Amino acid sequence: GGALAREWFALVTQSVCDVGRGLWRNGKVEDVGLQINPWSGMIHSDHLDWYRFLGRVMGKALFDGIKIPNAIIPYIYKFLVGAPLSLLDLKQCDRRYYDFVKTIEALAVEGGNDDGKGGGGDDDGADAVADLGLNFTLTEEDPFGGETYVELLPGGADVQLTRHNLGLYKECLVRYLLIDRLRPQLTELFGGIHEVVP
Repeated sequence: GGALAREWFALVTQSVCDVGRGLWRNGKVEDVGLQINPWSGMIHSDHLDWYRFLGRVMGKALFDGIKIPNAIIPYIYKFLVGAPLSLLDLKQCDRRYYDFVKTIEALAVEGGNDDGKGGGGDDDGADAVADLGLNFTLTEEDPFGGETYVELLPGGADVQLTRHNLGLYKECLVRYLLIDRLRPQLTELFGGIHEVVP
């Protein structure tokens, strides 16, 4: 019956999505949902099999019209249906990066927009964002104390961040943090769903 199937889906997803298993982690923002653990491969050599399995379970639940009780962070569902991701999705995932980008945006506005009183504007050459000396890279710490240096686009270490390319930087940052670093896990999750739901 329906109740037995719902209970089975609840128990299976609860087990697979248990943060103690290392495949998922709690969101950096409270009450948003579980996030894929980007370091799941350091914990389980067969981690991708687990994501494929969960995808199949999600696909079967979708096919049968059963709601899955575990709360996965909403942007993953957006990704699965091909909806564009934005800075607001990053805010749900990691508030630190969101706040960093908002600070850079504020500098770009202060240093680049004409206030209508003369002076300022794009033609004065001032670029408070470029003055920070940042580029299209980031350094991530893994849970075991190691660091990973990441170029957000090819040659990113040689691309200075300015107010003029801030939009591209935001796109690259969102793409890396929400998709690229999780691509193996997302591919398996998506593939598992599509094995059941064409």
